[in-house]
Amino acid sequence: MIIEDITHSLYTKHPKFIGFGDYVLGSLRKWLPIPDGAFLSSTNLIPDFPVDDGYNEYSFNYFVAQVMKGIYLHNTDLNKDQFLKINQQAIKSLFSDYTIRNMTSVSQRYISSYDMESLIKQRIKNYDYLVEKTRNLSFIKPIFTRLEGQVPFGFVVLCEQRDKLLKYLIDNNIYCNIHWKLTNECSNSDDVSEKLSQRILTIPCDQRYGKKEMDYIIHILEAFDD
Repeated sequence: MIIEDITHSLYTKHPKFIGFGDYVLGSLRKWLPIPDGAFLSSTNLIPDFPVDDGYNEYSFNYFVAQVMKGIYLHNTDLNKDQFLKINQQAIKSLFSDYTIRNMTSVSQRYISSYDMESLIKQRIKNYDYLVEKTRNLSFIKPIFTRLEGQVPFGFVVLCEQRDKLLKYLIDNNIYCNIHWKLTNECSNSDDVSEKLSQRILTIPCDQRYGKKEMDYIIHILEAFDD
């Protein structure tokens, strides 16, 4: 039995399938400005089981943290520690409660009304622009060439000095992710995955941003002292 997580390729199109697993699942909140939401699909019968109310400590803290983050990004003179504190509380509550819950009404309303095609077009446009404008930067290398129908989760690159570059970008208000940092058990058993985990970096290029933000990222990358 194969359980496949397609979160990072959620909007990528295939002529026939949404995945190859017996059970296919994906997180919506990692693509959209919502506190929660995911889907599960299967050709097998999914049993009916009790589902709790969507609102809990995590969804409340996450929603508050994202509002605070938006305010901070527009006024960096504010106290970032307050946002980080609420964000940490949200993460802590997320990983302490594995109850299966309904999607909150906030997320449901957003999903029923947002422009999916606009999201897809903007992410592709931002990604392709970053690929084109960073071709001459020797210290980073895009991990894949985007194929027709692929919608990128982020601008994923490899860098030998990943941790130095990550700190540099954060210092310049570009907040990146590492997908993924491996546990010791995984890294000790697979040299290839360990090397990837030490070099990989996801630079944001999502639908919140346009050419102005992409030009800023390119400008900061060009000034990096590798």
